[in-house]
Amino acid sequence: MKQYRIYTENKNKAEIIKLFRAYDITIYETLGTYKSKQEYSLVIEIIGVDEDYPNISAICKRLKEINQQDVVLLTIIDIESHFI
Repeated sequence: MKQYRIYTENKNKAEIIKLFRAYDITIYETLGTYKSKQEYSLVIEIIGVDEDYPNISAICKRLKEINQQDVVLLTIIDIESHFI
């Protein structure tokens, strides 16, 4: 399993949620910095598999366009998960 985390500016939240409609997501509203400038941010978390990467990466590129950002950060962590 993989944990995908996407970091983006907190803008266009309803549209962002629609972008990820194919996935179960968790969204955190945060305060972060980019290039020493403070900004309100969203962290979108998805638990998925290796095969999700191409689609999630494509969504991140679209997200970057929607929010008119230089970059969107995508982190990927190997995890073990269990439904209990």
